[in-house]
Amino acid sequence: MPAIDLQVSVVVAAYNSPPELDGLIASLDAQSLPDDQFEAIFVDDGSSDGTLARLRRLAAQRSYMSVHTIANSGWPGKPRNVGTAAARGEYVFYADHDDYLFPEALERMSAFARANRLDVVHPKEVVEGWSGPGWSAWQREVPRVTEWTSTVVQCITPHKLYRKAFLEKHRITFPEGKVRLEDFSFNAEAWAATEAVGIFSSYPCYRWMVYDDNSHKKGFEFESYWSDFEASLQPLLQLPAGSGKRNHLLLRWYRSRILERLAGIYSTYSETYRQRLDHKFTELLPYFPPELDTLLSAADRLRSHLLRQGRFDALLTLSTLDRGMRLDLQTSDVRWRDGSLEIRGHGTLVDREGVPVRFVHTAGGGLRRDLPAEVLEGVPDAVADIVTDLERTTPHVVIRDRTDNVDWFVPSRGNVASWDENGATAVGFEFTAQLDPQFAAFGTALSDAVWDVFARLPDMGYTATHRLKVEKVTHGAALHHGRQAIAYRTKPGYLALDLGSSVRTVVGTAQPHAADVVRRAATTDITLRRVHIAGQTRLDGHLETATGNRPATLESRGTTAVLRLKGAPGEVRGSRAVFNGRRSAPLMTAPETEPVDGTAPESSPAAAGRPQVARDVLDAARTLAASPTGQRVRRTVRRATRRLRGRK
Repeated sequence: MPAIDLQVSVVVAAYNSPPELDGLIASLDAQSLPDDQFEAIFVDDGSSDGTLARLRRLAAQRSYMSVHTIANSGWPGKPRNVGTAAARGEYVFYADHDDYLFPEALERMSAFARANRLDVVHPKEVVEGWSGPGWSAWQREVPRVTEWTSTVVQCITPHKLYRKAFLEKHRITFPEGKVRLEDFSFNAEAWAATEAVGIFSSYPCYRWMVYDDNSHKKGFEFESYWSDFEASLQPLLQLPAGSGKRNHLLLRWYRSRILERLAGIYSTYSETYRQRLDHKFTELLPYFPPELDTLLSAADRLRSHLLRQGRFDALLTLSTLDRGMRLDLQTSDVRWRDGSLEIRGHGTLVDREGVPVRFVHTAGGGLRRDLPAEVLEGVPDAVADIVTDLERTTPHVVIRDRTDNVDWFVPSRGNVASWDENGATAVGFEFTAQLDPQFAAFGTALSDAVWDVFARLPDMGYTATHRLKVEKVTHGAALHHGRQAIAYRTKPGYLALDLGSSVRTVVGTAQPHAADVVRRAATTDITLRRVHIAGQTRLDGHLETATGNRPATLESRGTTAVLRLKGAPGEVRGSRAVFNGRRSAPLMTAPETEPVDGTAPESSPAAAGRPQVARDVLDAARTLAASPTGQRVRRTVRRATRRLRGRK
């Protein structure tokens, strides 16, 4: 058998390609894998514009790129199959013409596949076009899957690495023609045929752009869609009945295509459309045995039970109550500690009006939602009970790069709890996350960017991800291993972390006072209090003054941050420090008793003027705020704090 010269063949189906095609080409040009070790096969599906000529011009300038053309098939299945048949690489990767690959994607994926002898690699995928970050699939790296769970099969896109010999051996191809859910069908065949599957999470490989007007998503033919859904199930049904692999694969199909349509969105459909869905779901139910329900969250378990009982009126009532349900997220404290940004927060499950969702205790010691009798009639307590969900749920905290949407899980600990809330029981969680920018990207440093912070409560059935609100950040500035790091509150009131001074500066955030300035003959040192130090940092910049620029350094000295100005002493007030191309706010123009972030230091005259009893009460209230009883106490504390600071 001849040796395989190419490691990867990237197969791209193209049809009337948009301008974003240039982004894909640029990402292929930038691959760290040498050009002679991969190829990109573009198959034009009979484009009606100038796409074919455009592809041929691009290929003429690139040794790794080839172009094929076929008569229009109307869907991506056939062009992908044509590209696979022409592929010469050991592995095949399917890319869309409006997405792109990260620079080291092909090299890292193929090395991971070879090292672990894999047939299928699930690479970390970044999504733009959806609001919720942090796919659970990428929470950990799995060299080879040994236990099939919903996390393993969470991502059903075709943007994966497949060993070509494996595809050929099992005759795995995409369905051709105008077939919906072609990705489901292809992956169902692949997953059913192998146990050699790995999850590569330590590097973002692919950016998937979700557009409302994707050409293959236009239009929807009801019967064809559900016929294609039924066809995609067939490989899964060949697996041993009752096996964990079969059950979790069926569960993925059941949750994502049936139960999700019975959630809050169900009540927004017209009555005619709901009736069509009711009939279709009743037809499909035999594919999903009742034993799957034990693997569902309480919310989905109740929906499934009502569906199996044919109680569509109850499902409509439940959907109306579920619409707009969300997590109300708040932080109670954000500060740098031992090189990490420590984020303490809490969240409560609330309805669309912002009122905590009510739960009640059952006679058997369980806990379930307080729902109307027409919903709960005949529903066993075990179906609606959330105690098991509370015990197994761990809050997730995720950070997302605002520039390219790459997200990473943040190490966190916490608990889900219930407490009395205005005569009922509320459910929420508390958490503490430790974000170390040097290691947060799967053991490597986060890139210079603005990072937004999100949280969610998985396993409860209401898993929408929301940005973390913050009232203030008291000590948000840090010099962190050679760069500036500033945690801050955005204008809409959310927590963000600026690394590398993209939008904030350490000097401007620290706002030094006149007492912090020490003038010498050849230098002026300005101590920046309230700046956290982690590792060694020295940055070169300058100070913009009324008489010109002065060279400056921003550096860590032990546990202190110092802004050093070179040259004879001069006026500092009103000048601006410039580092990494970012100008600070004018120095020493804010009132010394009220720093720029609105928090009076305990050593300031503003703090000294407070009655001691008021400070004692405030300290005691803050201690209470950390208790699981949570929301009520915290709201009271916030109101008391505002009054003590004179804010109405």
